Amino acid sequence: MEYNHKIFKDANDKSIMDVTASLEYWVPKKGEEVYEGKIIISITDKEADYIRSFVSKSVAKVLFHAMKMGIEAFNQRFPNGFTDYGGNPNKAPLISKILSVTTTQQGQFLFTALEKPGFKGKQGNVLAKKDSAPLKTAKRYVDEIRAAELALEVLDYIHFAEQQAFNSGRPLVTLTPKKEKENEKEEKTEPAAEAEQQEPLIPFLEEEKTPVPFENEIFSEMFKEVDEYTFRGGKVEGMKFAQFPIEIVKKMTELDETSEDRKKVIRLAKIEYMRRQKKLA
Repeated sequence: MEYNHKIFKDANDKSIMDVTASLEYWVPKKGEEVYEGKIIISITDKEADYIRSFVSKSVAKVLFHAMKMGIEAFNQRFPNGFTDYGGNPNKAPLISKILSVTTTQQGQFLFTALEKPGFKGKQGNVLAKKDSAPLKTAKRYVDEIRAAELALEVLDYIHFAEQQAFNSGRPLVTLTPKKEKENEKEEKTEPAAEAEQQEPLIPFLEEEKTPVPFENEIFSEMFKEVDEYTFRGGKVEGMKFAQFPIEIVKKMTELDETSEDRKKVIRLAKIEYMRRQKKLA
């Protein structure tokens, strides 16, 4: 059985507020799939009307993050309150939807949803006609603690949905097809990347092919004069440059014991060891 997700509900004998989501939603536009996912805030005011407000995912994050921090932080972020405008430009008659969130002296958040006669703006959005009376009004008061619960639930829900969508290969963002030139560029760079990986990690040592002693003897020689062997910020502190090249020791700290590159580094360390033994002889 499949279920719809009601993220949060707050109700009393005067009004009800439900928060749901429609996050997996894209609209084809000019060769792209434009992301249009929304958080839906539905308010049923028993003394007035029922209104659904659709808030974009990015705007909802800003709103609920501010609410999570409490009334004082919210008022600093939104000194004049939060307001979001919406409406369907393709549905007649045009109705402008306005959602506002303000605070009260009693320590509450006040959600107010309005519907007004609208008109299409230059950007294709729906704007409210000036001085027009609301067609519908719905309000809901939420105390500070319940508002924090609401905010945390919505933010966690969005975060989980984003992770799940990203892992599925269809993240909750606008999707743009790759151009043919970009695909060709990626195909051309792959062989170059493979060639780069095949190059010796420390080329100036690769020319030596001398048989080498056991690893423990090599490591003993490598760290013989190390007063303090600590790897910080890409440097090996305490290593005296008279000993093995610092590139070898640095690589040893970075690579997993089972990796093929680590085996190459060990081989190069052995070669350097033999080279130094020849110079000392």
